[in-house]
Amino acid sequence: MRPRFNPGEIVFTDGRKPASIGEDVLVFIKDHQESDSYKHPSIFGRLTDAQQEFLVLEQYSGTSFSIPLSQVDVSRRVMHAEELLGNVLI
Repeated sequence: MRPRFNPGEIVFTDGRKPASIGEDVLVFIKDHQESDSYKHPSIFGRLTDAQQEFLVLEQYSGTSFSIPLSQVDVSRRVMHAEELLGNVLI
């Protein structure tokens, strides 16, 4: 997840609010052999487009790719600790 996040940096995902274009997302891919969706393969990137049938993600190397929605189990917006905790951090 570098250079966006540093090793050991804590990040959170938000399942209540859908990601907007330009935000970081963690996309869990459907795997019909597993019953627990959180054991599925996942992909991290910046959401650049959300079409009716595809999510388009950009990796930090600059490459973009599309993921068919039929293969997406769930996508979650990625949040920094500062966003979650606001000004509570000391």
